[in-house]
Amino acid sequence: MNGRKARALRRAARRMTAGLPSHKLVSEVGRQVAVPTGKLDAKGKPVMGFAEVVGTARHAPTCTRAVYQKLKRVYGHTNLGALK
Repeated sequence: MNGRKARALRRAARRMTAGLPSHKLVSEVGRQVAVPTGKLDAKGKPVMGFAEVVGTARHAPTCTRAVYQKLKRVYGHTNLGALK
């Protein structure tokens, strides 16, 4: 992909998301995982504690950056002149 195509895709992404934020990170929900504490209970079984595992931060699907990445994935290897 050359600079001309990248500029055209960025311009299209800006037009498609007018009035929306350019970069907006959204954190997916994390989860709790059982982790052994190293102690044993009265029956000799390990005592488990819970640790919070953080979710992944991704771009919101309506922000300009996510739309540009989607356009790049779709039109990255196509000839834009042939689409006219």
